[in-house]
Amino acid sequence: MASGRVELTRSRRQFSTLMFSRISNLNDARPPMRTEPREKDKKVHAVEATGKRTLWAWMIATFFGAGFWKPGPGTAGSIVAAAVWWIFGQFAIHFHGSTAALATYQGWVTAVAALLLLMIAIPAATIVAKQSGRKDPQIVVADEVVGQWITLIAAPVNWQFALVGLLLFRLFDITKPPPIRRIEFLPGGWGIMLDDVGAGIYALICVQILHHLLK
Repeated sequence: MASGRVELTRSRRQFSTLMFSRISNLNDARPPMRTEPREKDKKVHAVEATGKRTLWAWMIATFFGAGFWKPGPGTAGSIVAAAVWWIFGQFAIHFHGSTAALATYQGWVTAVAALLLLMIAIPAATIVAKQSGRKDPQIVVADEVVGQWITLIAAPVNWQFALVGLLLFRLFDITKPPPIRRIEFLPGGWGIMLDDVGAGIYALICVQILHHLLK
């Protein structure tokens, strides 16, 4: 009996030792836990690491650096757009006089400028968003410029309407009434640019209503 118990105890010890050895081998063979960021996460900050920038895209998307203004790059972009519109209008008035034909000319020039910038800025905003690792970078203000110019289409060329148009556009751009909020979810530069186009259309309607009420 005693020898049988000794054999049983010895077998249990051998079994425990064998199992412990196998478990240790499995732990050693297991790949180490990931402590470094994933490759996808690394790419998010690729610009900071490499400094890679597509020059023409960054110039257009930031509207020649206006997007780097702090604080409030979006407001800065709108102010620059309204100022360009007003200055161009003043030059036109100086050389041609203030007439109904000039107002129509100013409206067409503003509409064409907004359309051309929109067509160029959509791919530019897409590139900047990818290179900066952000879906809608604050430095991209070409959307504010396009929206502001849409707001001022056919508006009287004076500082009062430039200011009113600026305030109305910023109001709609910030509050984003339906369906503007949904437009933001479009991919790449489409979502970045077209939500401000929507805000500009809202503001354009308000400016035109105000213009006709004040006639």
